[in-house]
Amino acid sequence: MLKDIAVIHTDNENGTCDLLYLDGSRELLAEPAESLFNRWCLSYGSTLEGRTDAVRRLTGIRTKAPLLIRERDVLLFFPLRSLYTEGDNYWINDNQLAAVLPERRTSAHLIFMNGFQLEIPYDIRIIRRQQDICRKLRDVLANANKEL
Repeated sequence: MLKDIAVIHTDNENGTCDLLYLDGSRELLAEPAESLFNRWCLSYGSTLEGRTDAVRRLTGIRTKAPLLIRERDVLLFFPLRSLYTEGDNYWINDNQLAAVLPERRTSAHLIFMNGFQLEIPYDIRIIRRQQDICRKLRDVLANANKEL
């Protein structure tokens, strides 16, 4: 299930996605990230482009927009680089991320709700900025639901 994915490690050059699950298992997909995300978004009623545009409008951000896969439980994955950037990228499940600690100057240690841990080669400031954007999006969505 999507909520059991901790991190999606994508390689745009090779067109693959490595799904890292909260139980420590992995699944390598021979599918580009854009195709995978679009398939997931369509299964919940909208295209990747539509969801990305909506998130950008709601948050006012232009680059590295989080991906809102399901509105019902606000299932969000945030990227550490643009979806279309060549090379490696990481998409973090914001719903499951409990803490982020600096590991070294250019890497961070992720700790998930169930205790699963992972070190990734990105500065902690990038991750914290993305978490702030996710918080902002959650607030906007919560306020919109109150008005209904």
